[in-house]
Amino acid sequence: MKHLALAFLFLLAALSPALADDPKALKGVALVIGQSKYQHINALPNPANDARDIESLLEDLGFDVTGVADRDARKLRRDLERFSEDAEGADVAIVYYSGHGIEAGGENWLVPVDADPASMEDIGESMVPLTSILDQLKSKVAVTIFLVDACRSNPFAPGTLAKKEGVTVAMGSGGLATPRGFTPIESESNESLGTVIGFAAEPGQPALDGAAGGNSPYAAAILRHLAALQGEEFGLVMRMVTEEVYLKTKTKQRPWINESLRKQLFFGAPQIEAKGDDALITGERRKLLLTIADLPAPQRKKVESIAQADGVPLDTLYGVLRALGETEIPKDPGALDRALKAQAEKLKSVMAESRALSTDDPEIMRLASAADTALAEGAIKTARQFLDRAKDAVEQSRGTIENVEAKAKAKRAANAEILVKSGEAAELDFDFLAAAGDYAKAFDWIRESDRVLAAKYKTFESDAIQTHGNWKGDRAALGRAVKGYRQALSLNDRSGDLKQWIKTSNNLANTLLIIGSREVGTVELHMAAAIFRDVLAANPQSGDPKGWSITQSNLGVVLQALGERGGGGKQLQEAEAAYEAALAARSREEDPVAWATAKVNIGTVLRSLADGDDDESRLTRAIASLNQAMEVFGRDSHPLEWAQAMNNLGAAYRLLAVRQHKVEYIDRAEKAYRDSLTVFTRDKTPVDWATANGNLGIALANKGAMTGDFKLIEESVKYDRLALEELNRERAPAFWANIQTTLGVALQATGHMREDEAVLQESAAVFRQVLEVRTRAADPAGWAETQRLLGQSLSALSSMKLDDAFAGQAIAAFRQALTVYDRRKFPQEWNSTMASLATTLQGTGIREKGEKSLLEASAIFHDILRSISREKSPAEWATAMKDIAVIQFMLGTKRGNKADVEQSIASFDSALAVYKSQGDVMSQMLLGAMRKNAVDALALFK
Repeated sequence: MKHLALAFLFLLAALSPALADDPKALKGVALVIGQSKYQHINALPNPANDARDIESLLEDLGFDVTGVADRDARKLRRDLERFSEDAEGADVAIVYYSGHGIEAGGENWLVPVDADPASMEDIGESMVPLTSILDQLKSKVAVTIFLVDACRSNPFAPGTLAKKEGVTVAMGSGGLATPRGFTPIESESNESLGTVIGFAAEPGQPALDGAAGGNSPYAAAILRHLAALQGEEFGLVMRMVTEEVYLKTKTKQRPWINESLRKQLFFGAPQIEAKGDDALITGERRKLLLTIADLPAPQRKKVESIAQADGVPLDTLYGVLRALGETEIPKDPGALDRALKAQAEKLKSVMAESRALSTDDPEIMRLASAADTALAEGAIKTARQFLDRAKDAVEQSRGTIENVEAKAKAKRAANAEILVKSGEAAELDFDFLAAAGDYAKAFDWIRESDRVLAAKYKTFESDAIQTHGNWKGDRAALGRAVKGYRQALSLNDRSGDLKQWIKTSNNLANTLLIIGSREVGTVELHMAAAIFRDVLAANPQSGDPKGWSITQSNLGVVLQALGERGGGGKQLQEAEAAYEAALAARSREEDPVAWATAKVNIGTVLRSLADGDDDESRLTRAIASLNQAMEVFGRDSHPLEWAQAMNNLGAAYRLLAVRQHKVEYIDRAEKAYRDSLTVFTRDKTPVDWATANGNLGIALANKGAMTGDFKLIEESVKYDRLALEELNRERAPAFWANIQTTLGVALQATGHMREDEAVLQESAAVFRQVLEVRTRAADPAGWAETQRLLGQSLSALSSMKLDDAFAGQAIAAFRQALTVYDRRKFPQEWNSTMASLATTLQGTGIREKGEKSLLEASAIFHDILRSISREKSPAEWATAMKDIAVIQFMLGTKRGNKADVEQSIASFDSALAVYKSQGDVMSQMLLGAMRKNAVDALALFK
């Protein structure tokens, strides 16, 4: 046996600097046991290899090592006793055991090679208990380390029983159990510095033996990382071993370790800087293993599930997570999930595009191969180092390439491949701009020699730029991506590589959709819709059902956005049809998440359709569709999707409440919005949080108007202002305009009920600001809506101040809105604007000497009544009838005409009948007072 060649250091966990620099040479001994040739039970091919390799490793580390193999019960017990005696006085004792092991009667047993299932009358004689070995060593050695590579499944037949001290005990079917009597550090003797015990798998779980002729996964991990003890603390190294086994077995096996060391344990001198390809890869690999060891269980499970679902290497995906943590790991679980899934998709693409590198340069070939190995090991930064060196070699070869025409094309293609590999590694490291730069260089290499491949690399470049632009909110980057996709399509039309053309076209349309959803106007949205339709024509459902369904759903998103921005019911109906077609291609059983997403989309577009017509059945169908989606999207299983569905459900209930004037529905809307805010938080999902706050503000304002509780309307302003803190004009102009509009509406209602001129002036100023973004050219429907709302604020100011100047401005705003609001295309908006115009004219008519304004107002209200019915729109019908009654009364008193006053009383009675049927107490009280005035006036006529 060799004498100790290196130093051992024991350091207290809170060691003073003076002691840390004063290492003391210590004595280490080791016993290595390999049990392969079992006589009566299944033989194991690898323990002999494991023991031989571990023995060599420990000798290299400076231990005095004793190695034994294939020991029967008597010899194994004697080996352990002798080792315990010889180890007395040593500072560290390591026992490594590879072979069968079982749990029986609450004890873990090492299985000798002569163990016979037929002779189990005394298990204490047939096998060797683990606890007694530990107890002997702990009493004689400062530090005891027992590494048990024996967690294989029970080698005995099911039902085999044994006796222990005359009592029959059953054998466990799985691996070893937690060691009995393995006590925490406080119970160790003063002389002992602690004990470490490691199992190849978690207690009760079996472990793998490995491929025949090699090493077990546990032994292989120890062999790879125990040498890292040179300068590394023992606990860190064993964590490396644990995660190495976990990765190499694809999560099937994870070692267990329990250490009760009272001091930190270091073996050997400080580690020499690693050299060579394998050493560089292993160095980053060890950092990755320690990162994995520190991951919380939810993140570990997320990586595992995504790797399994997408069929990508677990090691590389963990490397991606580590790279993400070094830049800007999202706090929001949903954002993290999307980031990892996006990178998993990139990995799938890399694997699918895996190419055998063709080059005559052995150094470039070696570096490319080393990069592939590094990526497989999760060592992404090391892979980039190799590819950087390969890129340098590529660039150095440029002059030679240009002088060798015969080999130019092949060499250019090979060089481009190196740059593509570098770009792929950079993307996995979340360095998207660097990746785009590499793809651009690859494109330059082959743009003249291979147009189809050049189009592919240009698409890669644009994908990376688009990801960066979407991630950072960089509008200029998104514009560059659009330009790049169009260049790629100019190089490869559908007559070339159709699959690549479809991918590029889809990505171009998605980029335009991203831009269009954030900005006012519809130019980009129309372009995206045209491209999606083009792709659907080129990629029929029969050829690629899944791809067809995704494109169909994306087309629905674009059409819905267009419909909500002034396209009207036709485009919303087309969006509904697109969603239904996508839903039909995805059953709930085959793809529950896609099915539920389609249900949410259908519910949302039905609500938008109901907003533009009198069909309340659409609202009930929307609510049903959203509730079906939430059968899949639970709050715990899919929190972000659940919250979004809740937000959409609140919108449907709010509109239903307004239509039916039922407080119970507005209560449901309020609850849905508040529920969504339990998931949407400002720090994790600021945009969704702001949107939900804005929606809650609208619901409270509606509720206040319905119940007469003006405090609710004032409270709604608070939520609107909160939303605007996140959705500012610069960050998201379209979203900002939406929330700013709801704020203006709430201020308008507050100023009206308080008769507060300043608040009404503020509401008018808010709408004028919105008109700076919602221009007629960019967003005609939004512009018209804002003109109508501005007119309502100005009309309220006119009534309050009896100021015809405000009335004139209001009338001008209403007439502007009506240049867009066509009676057939926008029936609801047309009715509302006409009613506001007539009401303002009515107020002006009171003050003017003649009848012109009152007659025009009356004509407008009668025109409105031709568009709505008492049965389908009772509230709107009653309001128009009430206003007609008021005008009839005014004309009667101006003219001194009894018949006009009598007609006004009849009109009041018609409106009152509707309000009574709806239970609208406030409107009944107001209208009753008006009717009484008319009756009193009638009495004055002779």
